[in-house]
Amino acid sequence: MLESDLSALVHKIGMLVKVPNRLKNFSNEVSAFRQFSDFEPEAPYIVDDCRVPSEWPHSGNVEFKNLSVKYGADLDYALKNLNFTIRPGEKIGIVGRTGAGKSTLAKAIFRLLNKNVEGSIEIDGHDTASFGVGDFRPKLGIIPQESTIFSGTVKRNLDPLKEFTIEDMWAAMIKCGVTELIKTKRKHKPAKLAGQTSGMSNNVEDESEDEDEDEDEEYEYERATRLRGDGRFSSGQQQLFSLCRLLMRKRKVLILDEATADMDQETDRKMQELIRTEFSECTVLTIAHRLDTIMNSDRIIVMEKGEIAEIGPPQELIANGGMFAELVQANEF
Repeated sequence: MLESDLSALVHKIGMLVKVPNRLKNFSNEVSAFRQFSDFEPEAPYIVDDCRVPSEWPHSGNVEFKNLSVKYGADLDYALKNLNFTIRPGEKIGIVGRTGAGKSTLAKAIFRLLNKNVEGSIEIDGHDTASFGVGDFRPKLGIIPQESTIFSGTVKRNLDPLKEFTIEDMWAAMIKCGVTELIKTKRKHKPAKLAGQTSGMSNNVEDESEDEDEDEDEEYEYERATRLRGDGRFSSGQQQLFSLCRLLMRKRKVLILDEATADMDQETDRKMQELIRTEFSECTVLTIAHRLDTIMNSDRIIVMEKGEIAEIGPPQELIANGGMFAELVQANEF
């Protein structure tokens, strides 16, 4: 047998060996496709005759009116007849044991549950159910318990729609303390950007660069500051990148759904302080994991079996000796 024939035979045998794995991968892809194809359609993405006003929400008043939610028509209510109002700029902590309905409340605000919903949620006088979800959701801010980092550059992670400048991004990253997580090959570039952010850039040579050189530098900068979606960052660090996105977008209503659950206490403290200073005029709903995360809230909502068991300032609830006082004593969040 010629050497070329032997090589071809080995190659074909190798291909045959890989067939079972390829069939398995194909089967997995078909299963995934079937899973997604079985999803029920969401509410309309855009409602042409009811578009979100450009400056909405302008104050951040959130009102729950007889809100009840089920996950299925034959299931019990996950939320039961909720009636309360969150005032503009108010900081609300939401606590309760597992299954109390805390995360369901966050899902209801973002209209992730569209069937088996009774009552309404109004923000600044508008029933959110009247809007298309593509119009409505981007107007609110959220940091979920598990944030996502995509493979690609820092710029594309923070600004996929190209709405902001690099200076905007660096300003947010400096405030969130994540700049040390970004390693670049061209160390002078981040320094230049940081200087521009603080208004200290006087480099005439940089200002006189022609447009082609600027584009080349930005390409090289993006290439040198790539993020990998492969577990390089801890959960807490990913949350800080999510906070960067919120800082850039300046939303009036924010939801923190156990956003600091995987952070150490010091990082949690810094994040809460940043939220208090940067979002002082915003309405913030914080679903709590730690006691000290929500103790500075204006009011606490204690949920139990889908209902509001208690509501009021934290120190008042502790003094009353009810469910919140018991949670504080046991630190059961």
